[in-house]
Amino acid sequence: MQQLPSPGVAVFRLGGREHRLAARQEAGTDALFFLFTDETNRDETYGAGRELEAEAPVGDKVVRDFNRADSPTCAISAYSLYLLPPRQNRLPL
Repeated sequence: MQQLPSPGVAVFRLGGREHRLAARQEAGTDALFFLFTDETNRDETYGAGRELEAEAPVGDKVVRDFNRADSPTCAISAYSLYLLPPRQNRLPL
């Protein structure tokens, strides 16, 4: 299994609970990518997870708009590969 380095963790609060998502960053870009799962992966979205791109952080802040989360290419093609979200990116919501 391939492990990708993470430049850091994005922390946010929702429903009175703190959640964390480990980010990944591809070489040559400042954008952050989050691979994650949540409870919608059971029935409403692709089972392996979703991905979300966020612009580069400004200081220690990063904006993540979960409305822009996408299904990976492998959700529509049997001929593509997908990195599974890391265990710590399983959101219980």
